[in-house]
Amino acid sequence: MDFHWETITGVNLILSAVILALGLVGYGLSRKIASLYIGLAFGLFGFSHLATLMGKKDSWEYELVAVRSVGYLLVALALYRVVVAVKKEAAKPARSPARARPRKSG
Repeated sequence: MDFHWETITGVNLILSAVILALGLVGYGLSRKIASLYIGLAFGLFGFSHLATLMGKKDSWEYELVAVRSVGYLLVALALYRVVVAVKKEAAKPARSPARARPRKSG
């Protein structure tokens, strides 16, 4: 293996790992699938950054394009699910204010 440190790629790897961890923790706490999708996407991005640092960028070119493409699709899917959920929530009828009870006469 030919490890070649590149600062930008190394920082991207570290940040991808942090977002992966936050996505997994967020999913564990909320069970919101969008958190899981985004975390997994950044895990894939991190894998591609690691492969680049390990000198595999040229020999794994097509595989890395596929990995990154899947990552972007996961982010797009997560954002789509968030938009659908927000639109669904906005379409719900607003709750009416509590009605005042009529007074009893007498």
